[in-house]
Amino acid sequence: MFVDDKTFRITDPSRIDVCRFLEFDALAGENSLRQLMETYRGDLLQGIEVPTNDDPFAVSRSYLRERYFGFAHSALKELTRYGRADVALIHSLERHVLGIDSSREETYKSLIAAYGALGRADDSRRVFALLTDVLRLDGTSGPRPDTRALLTRATTRSIDLGPVPSDRGTLAAPHRPRVALLAPNWVSPSREENLQRAFVEDAANELARHRSLVTLASHSSFQANSDGGVLDANSALRADYAVSTFVRPGQRGNELTVRLVQSSSGAIIWAGDYPLSPELIVSSNRALVGRVASELSSAIERHSLASPDRTSDPSAYFSFLKGQDTLKTCDLRSVRRARRCYAQAISQDGRFADAYSGASSSLYMEWVLLGGNDPALLAEARDLAEQAIVSDPSNSAGYWRRAMVALYQHDFDECHESFMLARERHPNSADILLDYADALGFVGDPDEAWGTFEQAIDLNPTPPDQYWWVGASVAFSQADYRKAIELCGRLRNEEPALRVLAASHGQLGNRWEANGYAHRLQEIYPGETAESMTRLQPHRSPVDRQRFIDGLRIAGIK
Repeated sequence: MFVDDKTFRITDPSRIDVCRFLEFDALAGENSLRQLMETYRGDLLQGIEVPTNDDPFAVSRSYLRERYFGFAHSALKELTRYGRADVALIHSLERHVLGIDSSREETYKSLIAAYGALGRADDSRRVFALLTDVLRLDGTSGPRPDTRALLTRATTRSIDLGPVPSDRGTLAAPHRPRVALLAPNWVSPSREENLQRAFVEDAANELARHRSLVTLASHSSFQANSDGGVLDANSALRADYAVSTFVRPGQRGNELTVRLVQSSSGAIIWAGDYPLSPELIVSSNRALVGRVASELSSAIERHSLASPDRTSDPSAYFSFLKGQDTLKTCDLRSVRRARRCYAQAISQDGRFADAYSGASSSLYMEWVLLGGNDPALLAEARDLAEQAIVSDPSNSAGYWRRAMVALYQHDFDECHESFMLARERHPNSADILLDYADALGFVGDPDEAWGTFEQAIDLNPTPPDQYWWVGASVAFSQADYRKAIELCGRLRNEEPALRVLAASHGQLGNRWEANGYAHRLQEIYPGETAESMTRLQPHRSPVDRQRFIDGLRIAGIK
């Protein structure tokens, strides 16, 4: 600093904590928030004695204190904007703000809202209880009605899943089909019976390598009595499937006939024949064992996925179909009606993975329709996607929905990983490929996004409007504005693509067309700016989002 008889000037403001505090940006992220907590440790000149009746710093002290709480409120809102945040950091800020002043009801409201945005209802209730205790000690009757209403919103879920574990590892283990390989039978006695029996035991051991199944030990399953694979008693084994084997003479030696039987119905799900000569067992036994186990596993997985409803409850399936039909219309009323149908399906069958997936989809669609202003919707959508995965990990739907929620939450690594898992389980789904192309357009390689979009169109060559809308968005990410405009021209209703059309014409310098689309946008969204119109787009790179903003501004949207 510099001092003379008339001047006091700070030459390096970064060394003064008050100066650093005044430059704090509440929207700058987690590190900035940590710096705020390190910098603001109490009131201005706290601990220095001043006259109580003439405190020259009273106004400044009050200003800085209110500025701190304003920063904390803004930081909490920004951190939880997408329904995800570092919970430990939120807990640290809670301790910090309540340590500065534990009597401000507005602070508790900010914390209740933040925890609610993350789907942490128990934390919201805990903070409300703290507030209630503080007010009781102060002689106040209790929290204000608006605070009680906020608590209700923060702790009310669209679909009650019960307590949601914070650690995915604590989620309930999904049901995996239990498979019992039965002792082999022979059409006629053979000297190789022991060798053939050992072969079937080896096949059972090999089948046990498949994680999607539970293979019962041969020692127990070989003792079970059955009639052609239909178990006489199943209470001990609790097998979902039984595998019966018998050896019969063939044209080139003995053959092993394998039949896969569903225990509940006695229906033969699959059957196969394999050569079983002693020479073959000795020379290529590992390859043959692996083939038998692999084909059995594939047959079981195909059968477990064959039912289109994934539920044995007809009422649950009917409710699910009603939800699917209602969700085809993407307005707020229809989205909420669809979610009520999915919730009913879940109440009828609590392990119905596709119903959880549909409910998740309805929640993040509502988030978009409401302008991205309710992060609790995204948090709940993610919880439902997780429940879909728990209910049926072989189903692509849960991973697909988790990928979409992660995209909107800007959790780009999770988005990519979940899409990969969804595609592994359903590689030829045009809809999954379309959403993956959309995500790649925002966070990945635009050319790869276009290639993925073309795969989706190849599988669905006469698609609904949504496909052309996504394709136009991907073309914009490639900076191919003419192609974006051409794809928008295939829409039956171009209203959802007005932003893309205005920005594309703006980037091409087609001012007359761009202004026309901009005028229509401003009629639908009065007062919206170019920046606010692109806020929901989950671009990884700010540069990509800026191209969209620039196009809208050229079109005439400020």
